Amino acid sequence: MTTPAVSYFRITDGPWTLSAWDGTTSSGSNPKSTDSETRPASSTCGRIGNLKLCDSFHHYGNHLTKEDSVESATYDGNDSHYFDYRGNIWDGYAHPPSADCSSNLIIKAQQKALLKLKNQDLHLGNFVAEAHKTIEMVAGHAETIAKQVLNFRRHSPKAWKQVKRVQTGGLPRHRWHEIPNDWLELQYGWLPLMSDINGGLQHLQKRKRFSLPLVHVSGRSEDSDIFNTTHSSRIGTTIQADWKCKFRVHCFLTYGLSSPVLAELSSLGLINPLEIVWEVTRYSFVVDWFLPVGDWLSSLTADVGYDFISGGHTETVETKFSGYRVLSVNHFVKMLIDPYFNVTGQHKAFDRHCYPTSPSPGLYVKNPLSHVHVANALSLLVQAFK
Repeated sequence: MTTPAVSYFRITDGPWTLSAWDGTTSSGSNPKSTDSETRPASSTCGRIGNLKLCDSFHHYGNHLTKEDSVESATYDGNDSHYFDYRGNIWDGYAHPPSADCSSNLIIKAQQKALLKLKNQDLHLGNFVAEAHKTIEMVAGHAETIAKQVLNFRRHSPKAWKQVKRVQTGGLPRHRWHEIPNDWLELQYGWLPLMSDINGGLQHLQKRKRFSLPLVHVSGRSEDSDIFNTTHSSRIGTTIQADWKCKFRVHCFLTYGLSSPVLAELSSLGLINPLEIVWEVTRYSFVVDWFLPVGDWLSSLTADVGYDFISGGHTETVETKFSGYRVLSVNHFVKMLIDPYFNVTGQHKAFDRHCYPTSPSPGLYVKNPLSHVHVANALSLLVQAFK
């Protein structure tokens, strides 16, 4: 059952009051809170068996409320100046800046998913088990036939010479009586073996792409950052609000196994020779420190032996108020309440993007200052000075 589209944006005002030294007051309102949500109507995307195919989607929403504040001013000799200002004192509505997940995060998640695809334990799939049974059957039947031929040659050398003489090349029907009976009996025994081989191979060849065992892989990446907005009060105070944004990318891919042999060779690093060349290149780890070239080369051939069926990635951005600092203030203003500026609620954005084909990974930049890299750096230094 589909759900209808949603789209609304609401701003709610909050009151403020000003009191002057001469007893006069004034009042008004400013935008205090925002509520919004946007998403399209749901759709009935296609399926392959129990697999629900990727369908593009977006969902944005926020609920943000500015808390009331108080500003007070010292007497400057002018009775008409305000000394007290309270309520929703900040002009404009509090809204974080829009932010998107970086291409760096998307590429990183794609590579993680593709590397998992490459490291699949192929021998656990039903199709691979079936293929291996066929391969074992072919090998076993071939070995049986080979042993029977060797035994025939060893025990019936004269008949073997006759076989080679009359069955070299095409043999006309009127000369079939020249074939030794023992050899004919032996060949008739091979017919069920050859039938098994042919049937097994035909069965594997006729399997449709989407009836192959499905392989699901995924990769995740995340990051965070701080963004700023500037707000001014009615009596001249300016603050900078800090917003903490969390970015998350989830890449999900589904493949059908089309060639177990190629997939196995790819998982062993034998399809892409550049992987091996890179790993033995002197000082390649120095470049990998910043740019994961090794993983990139490996992921280039990760989908060898597979047919892409469906996949995509999601981007999630969550933004929350994390604090503020005062940038400027009039000399006669003093602040009485802490927190002076506070926003509750959050802004959240969700996007799902679908791939028409298997993604081609790019290079992403790693953070060389993470705690893992610091530990690795110290380890390298110790080894260098030993």
